[in-house]
Amino acid sequence: MSPDGLDTVKQMKAANRRGPRTVPPSAAPAVNKAAPPPPAPTVVATVPAPRTPPPEPGSPAAVPDGKTGFAALHRFAYRPDNPRFSYEYDPAQDAELRALGDTVEEFGIMQPGSVCSVDVWCKHHPQDVGKFHPDVWWIWVMGNRRFAIAQWMKLDDLSFIRNDSLGEPLRAKKAGLIENFHRKGYDPIQEAIEMESILRDEPGLSMRGLAKELGFTYPYVQARLQLLKLLDAFQALVSQGALTVQKALPIARLSNEDQTRLLELGEPYAVARLAGAESEELAPPLSTSKAVKIPSRSTPPDVVEVLAAKLEWDILREVTQLLAAKIADLH
Repeated sequence: MSPDGLDTVKQMKAANRRGPRTVPPSAAPAVNKAAPPPPAPTVVATVPAPRTPPPEPGSPAAVPDGKTGFAALHRFAYRPDNPRFSYEYDPAQDAELRALGDTVEEFGIMQPGSVCSVDVWCKHHPQDVGKFHPDVWWIWVMGNRRFAIAQWMKLDDLSFIRNDSLGEPLRAKKAGLIENFHRKGYDPIQEAIEMESILRDEPGLSMRGLAKELGFTYPYVQARLQLLKLLDAFQALVSQGALTVQKALPIARLSNEDQTRLLELGEPYAVARLAGAESEELAPPLSTSKAVKIPSRSTPPDVVEVLAAKLEWDILREVTQLLAAKIADLH
C-alpha cells in the first residue's frame, strides 16, 4: 500500500472516532417546501328580500282616488248620516225600488256608486270611528238605492268610483242633494233638513248662495226651509205624500197653537177652517188683477222681472212654488 493510501485509511479511522461530520446550514442543499393550500372560500347564504304581497283587488290600496273598481258586497257600508228612511230601501214597501230590481236582474247595475274609504270617512267624522265592521273598506255615499237593491238581490259584488272628497261632510250633503234632485229625490222634509244642515255648517252661505250652488231656484230652497216650521205630525204627512207641499206651506206660516188646532180638526187640513170656513174652497181664490204679457225674445231674467212687476206677492209666491214642483216632477 502506498503512503498515500495509508494516509487515507488513517483519515477515515479518525473521522469514525469523531462521529458524523456536521454540515453547516449554509452548506446544506435547499429543500423545496410545499406551499400551504389556500383557505377555502367562505360561503354566505343569500336570504331573498321579503316580497310585499300585492294588494287585494278592490281594496283602498288597489284602487286610487278617482278610479273605478269592484268589491264584494260585504266590503261596503251605508254612510251613518244617510238622510233617507229605512222604508225607502225596502222593495216590499217601495214599488220604484222593486222596478229597479227588475232592470238590475236583466241588465245588472249599469252605473257605479260613489264611495270613499273608511279611513277618509272617519277622518272627517271622528264620531263614527268603530261603527263599521272590520271587513268594510268603503262607505257608500251616492247611489244608495243601487246598493240597497244589490243587497236585496244578494249580488256578489258591486262596481264603484272612489271619490274621497265625498268624505268631507258638506260636500257629501251637497252631492246628495244634486244627485237626488235629478233622480228619485229626497222627500221635501229630507231636502229641507239637508239644506238647513248645510246652511248651519257653512257660515256665511245664504239661501240664495245655496240655491245657486246646487242649481235650484231660490223660491224652491225658501219653500223647502219653510216646511221645517211645521209640527212633526204635519212634517210626517208631507214625507208620506199625504199632504202636498202647496197645501203644507200655508200651514207652516201658522203658529204652533194654530197648527195644533188644525191638526185636531182632521182632514182636510185647510187653513181656512180656522176662520170658520167649512172648506178651503170657501176662501177667496187667488187670481190676477191685471193682464201679464211677456214680450217675445224675453230672456229668463226678463220673464222674472215681468212677473215680479205684474203679480201680487201671494200669486207670485204660489206660481214659483208650482213651477218648482213641476220642474221636480219633470226630472
